[in-house]
Amino acid sequence: MFIAAKYEEIYPFKMKLVFEKIGHKKLSKKSIRAREADILRALDYDISAVSAYDFVMSTIYQLRLDKVLDEKHLDYLINVCTYLSKMNMYDYELL
Repeated sequence: MFIAAKYEEIYPFKMKLVFEKIGHKKLSKKSIRAREADILRALDYDISAVSAYDFVMSTIYQLRLDKVLDEKHLDYLINVCTYLSKMNMYDYELL
């Protein structure tokens, strides 16, 4: 949770919050830091991942569709692509 918050949130959790609320004061702060380091080492510090939205936006800009389409149609295309990519994640038959 601590690593995910650091990666995703604008204002990540403070160690005090993790220690008191998430760890319920059962883990020391030193232990929390050590586990975080262990997890990152196990992942070889490779925690970046591209989301479906990032892929859609990258494709749209590589095809220069933002230059071809007007704003209304570009927004519609982005919404449709995002919707389809999200629905695809729930369709286990496609895996």
